[in-house]
Amino acid sequence: MAAGVAKVRGEERAVGGRDWAWGFHWLIVLVAVVGACWPALARGATPNLVIILCDDLGYGDLGCYGGEKIKTPNLDRLAREGVRFTDFYAGGAQCTPSRAGMLTGRYPARFGLTFSLMTNAGAGIPASEILLPQLLRQRGYATLLAGKWHLGDQPKFHPMKHGFEHFEGLLRGHDTEPRAYWRDDRIIDKEAELTTLTQRYVGAATRFISEEARAKRPFFLMLAHTSPHTPLAPGAAFKGKSAGGAYGDCVEEIDDSVGRVLEALKTSGVDDNTLVFFASDNGPFVGKDGQGGSTGRLRAGKFSTYEGGIRVPAIFWFPSGAKARVESRPAILLDIFPTFVSLAGAALPVDRAIDGKDLSPLLLEQKPGDARTLYFYFQDELQACRSGDWKLKVGKEATELFDLSKDPAEAHDLSQANLGVVARLRSEMKAFERSISN
Repeated sequence: MAAGVAKVRGEERAVGGRDWAWGFHWLIVLVAVVGACWPALARGATPNLVIILCDDLGYGDLGCYGGEKIKTPNLDRLAREGVRFTDFYAGGAQCTPSRAGMLTGRYPARFGLTFSLMTNAGAGIPASEILLPQLLRQRGYATLLAGKWHLGDQPKFHPMKHGFEHFEGLLRGHDTEPRAYWRDDRIIDKEAELTTLTQRYVGAATRFISEEARAKRPFFLMLAHTSPHTPLAPGAAFKGKSAGGAYGDCVEEIDDSVGRVLEALKTSGVDDNTLVFFASDNGPFVGKDGQGGSTGRLRAGKFSTYEGGIRVPAIFWFPSGAKARVESRPAILLDIFPTFVSLAGAALPVDRAIDGKDLSPLLLEQKPGDARTLYFYFQDELQACRSGDWKLKVGKEATELFDLSKDPAEAHDLSQANLGVVARLRSEMKAFERSISN
């Protein structure tokens, strides 16, 4: 056929330069539209959402974060194929406030849950707070908490009264007695054996994945390990296997559980449309007779608002939606609430302050958000904040300023040389405290 002639339904007609240009114009428009919408098209309208949360895992414990003693091939794969954050923070320096912040998107100081709950404490997550699984249930998600709750052990605080359709695990930590093991709203084991806990949690998680995938129902799974918090009790198949001692055995069992979750997603045919988020609730318990983890180069550990107590490993794995990379922009566990709400197509509450930020534009399109300041509490005391690379640490004896881009170990106090920065960040902290109390 001669150049400049097109055949349409058996007929020939001339194709002029104007027609060609017009068609090319619309091709470019189509490519632009598809490109802009691709993350949404790739992940599907309702992606499955999974949180795997560890208890007291250290920043330096995983191979993908520089750890050398403990073998973590599944987590290293997650990091290699996903988005690994270098500057990700817990919602608190201990268990309860960190979990409360993640599930509400709010600093726990806003609702008074700033301390770790003990047995029969009589306190727990307030009924006035809106939790992530409640909003996801409204979008048709099946919801399961497998593992540790730690947001109240009295009947009114039960996870099934706060959005979880199913629950299997412990209402408190595994270091308290009695260690009652729950399935939904009843106790099935009055004194659960420590060495069986991780396997019981992951068994419940993988069954849930399979069942909901067969039902073609979107699901939200929170797999909240009680490990590697002390007492260290690895399962029989992992005991004595790690070069990192009993602590390493526990971490390697967690890594195996991550592999089992990924395999369940793949076998069920939903791995491409599932976002898996892995993190720790706070830093490791350091100096505990070798039973705690590693902070890497970071200073201090659990119960501290130095980096070792609040900076945690954090990985987002979303095969169809997020390009694999290392992400250095600061983020915090509070961001999980608005991020998951956005991905599920739900709406954030408008009657309260939401402190977390939606990370989906950063994860899916690599669009940085607005500059922000992060605040760090220990119990009810605001002790530190981070703005850009600056970290201000306020104590009873001293005020310290660190440039975390050059000094993540917080070894060099720069406060005297940067009094203007100290004054600005102090002012921001005071303004934030006033907003909390109003």
